[in-house]
Amino acid sequence: MIIYRNAGGYLSTDIVDRIFDPFFTTKDVGVGTGLGLSLVQNILSNHSSFLEVISEVGKGSSFIVYLPVTNAPVIKEHTKAASSAVEHNPIQLLVVDDEVKVAGYLEKRLRKKGYQVDAYTDAEEALADFSQSPNRWDLLIVDYTMPKYKGTVLAQRMKKLRPSLSVLLITGLVERDALQMKQSKLLDEILIKPLDFNELMQTINRLAT
Repeated sequence: MIIYRNAGGYLSTDIVDRIFDPFFTTKDVGVGTGLGLSLVQNILSNHSSFLEVISEVGKGSSFIVYLPVTNAPVIKEHTKAASSAVEHNPIQLLVVDDEVKVAGYLEKRLRKKGYQVDAYTDAEEALADFSQSPNRWDLLIVDYTMPKYKGTVLAQRMKKLRPSLSVLLITGLVERDALQMKQSKLLDEILIKPLDFNELMQTINRLAT
């Protein structure tokens, strides 16, 4: 069990009730959304763990992480088997998410699974590089809500350059334009936040192979 306490940070009931919503934030418009507790909750869920939030007036807030007890041996990340998997996996993934921590998290975890991954936090930069080499990537994994371009717009522009590109959209709420694109086969699949990493892996293998 891991406990983090903030003595001065009381959270009202309405905030606690929504604290794990994927798009909920207490930050001002334009400031950003940070990592997001929905992502934290998803990471813990994938490791058979969970997070509890307790907040009291005058006492502050406690974030309690419950981790399972295990006797399994510790496995080093950089093993020979992992290196081999990377060398022999030809799947090239293009990840685009304006949240730096989210893009970095996906890139790190997918690389550990043996995929070749290029992650971008700027949609225009991703489109510019894709325009130079549209046949380089097998699958686009893109967030729906981003500045400059929505994920659906970026997917459309990339599909014009390479119609055979597979596209996986990540979103907290399925909007009308995303459904229309999926029906017209401009999107191959839509996954809802918070992501289940095992489901993500299964979807990637289905779309990119």
